[in-house]
Amino acid sequence: MKRTNVFVIGNSFSGNALTYFGELTRSAPMDIMVKHAMIGGCSLEKHWNISCLSEKDASVRPYGTGHYINDKEVRFNLPETLASVPWDIITLQQVSWRSWQAETFEPGLGNLVALIKKLAPTAEIVMHQTWPYRSDSPHYKEWGIGDDQMYNGIRDAYASYAKAYGFRVIPSGTAFYRVMKMKGRTFTAPDPSFDYEHPVYPALPKQEHTLHVGWHWREINTDNGLPVVGYDHGHANDRGCYLAGCVWYEFFTGLDARKLTFVPGSIAADDAAMLREAAHDAVAEHRK
Repeated sequence: MKRTNVFVIGNSFSGNALTYFGELTRSAPMDIMVKHAMIGGCSLEKHWNISCLSEKDASVRPYGTGHYINDKEVRFNLPETLASVPWDIITLQQVSWRSWQAETFEPGLGNLVALIKKLAPTAEIVMHQTWPYRSDSPHYKEWGIGDDQMYNGIRDAYASYAKAYGFRVIPSGTAFYRVMKMKGRTFTAPDPSFDYEHPVYPALPKQEHTLHVGWHWREINTDNGLPVVGYDHGHANDRGCYLAGCVWYEFFTGLDARKLTFVPGSIAADDAAMLREAAHDAVAEHRK
């Protein structure tokens, strides 16, 4: 069985998409090896700037592997890694809060493309389309837009650069937007029964149908060990990670995501079926 080598250059959003990808692809008749160059909140420009430092000084290794030798984590950089393996596919993405602004992609995107073509000339470069924030994100008021405008900006930005460079797009953002606007499954906020000003552990507001982490409690990683309520309007929860994973599954394998049988225990069977359908429709739309 031929191995497909995939190098993902991204941030926490690509991490969300990869959460269930390995589990999902176990049923596929192919061997997919994924390496993930991830820095949280990392833009195209930042990946490029760090790669320039790594070319001058190979000891600059910003990406962790999660593997340790003698209590020291094995780390890597872009230049060495790009040249180390005959990569089949390399993915690129803009950081989420800039993804809806096409002008922010360059010159980072073009510089990374040139680096990849120099060090991994046989690899196909694809773009991972990120998703809009939750409808109650405080950024929308700050930016003067809503989730519709954020998605439209993301869609148009990724489409324009995909056309300019001849890339395919992994349509995670399209899948998210489809589900976010799906009749009967639209997230609504706020919850009038929840005291947002004085929350009491472990209560949380109603946030059914959301694809984002939303309101959550942190019980351990706090300064004093006392629970703290937090709000995450961008990152995917289990449903969102599963949706993005199904998009990646169908994109990379060419197989119908609707036929997948793996479902995380936190997601109801009918909900998972809807998410697989949305993932399939998004990939089919982009293939056209």
